Amino acid sequence: MQRTRKQHYIPRMILKNHTRFEIPMRFPLIYQYDEATEKEHAVRIDRVCYKDNLYEYKDDAGNVIDLNLIENTFSVYEDKWNGIILSLKNRPELTREDLAFIYLLFPLQIMRMPEMLTLTSNWLKSTSPELSEIESQRYARILSLVPGQLDIKRNIILAKWAEICCKRSLQVYITDGSEPFILNGTFPVTGIYTGDEPIKNAEMYYPVSSDICLGLLDARVVNPYKDVGIDFIRKFNWLSINKGSRFLYSAASIKDRIPEYPFLKHKSRIT
Repeated sequence: MQRTRKQHYIPRMILKNHTRFEIPMRFPLIYQYDEATEKEHAVRIDRVCYKDNLYEYKDDAGNVIDLNLIENTFSVYEDKWNGIILSLKNRPELTREDLAFIYLLFPLQIMRMPEMLTLTSNWLKSTSPELSEIESQRYARILSLVPGQLDIKRNIILAKWAEICCKRSLQVYITDGSEPFILNGTFPVTGIYTGDEPIKNAEMYYPVSSDICLGLLDARVVNPYKDVGIDFIRKFNWLSINKGSRFLYSAASIKDRIPEYPFLKHKSRIT
């Protein structure tokens, strides 16, 4: 069985959707801006946003269990997500299945980030001191991700996040193509608090391509599709830049755009 070691925490299909290079290539290029050095490069999407063996977990003896099980399960989900995302520009009537996959995309993107997996593992270790380091890492992946199949009783942390997301209204923002979205390499899902309770009163935004951003809003949405222009794009991009991450990604140069952005105060909503 072929083993995948380079496991992406931001799906390659999302990274590919943030590329605009005209020449077809096996590994499309994306602009990567390094906030620490203020340098920018065009890099292959297969060489960014991954860690070796990120989703693998081990038994008590240190042997990998179910090699590539989570990675292979993600591949199935990502094929479905990509098909839905690519269809959004045509504004289809979303089926119940489509909506279920979209609502699952948000918590899975949040939970699969290396920082979140480490945080969950440390939390399990602190609340259950009897767990070993290997056990806490294993349970963090089983409870937060999808090892083989979705089971609410098994994937309890993921299920709780999904429940939070499903209580929000989906808004699909489609741009006029004037400027591409910026994808934050540490916080691809941007949360904006709309009240006193950080989780309960949060809205979530995820730029799934250079010109489409999905939003889960703490408000009723009548039409799931909304056209947006340069004001929305720049306000969102400014939030992405200031969210805190070493690396930012986009279909066009980020370094060239930063000086053009006026100072924008953080607001509770960007709509």
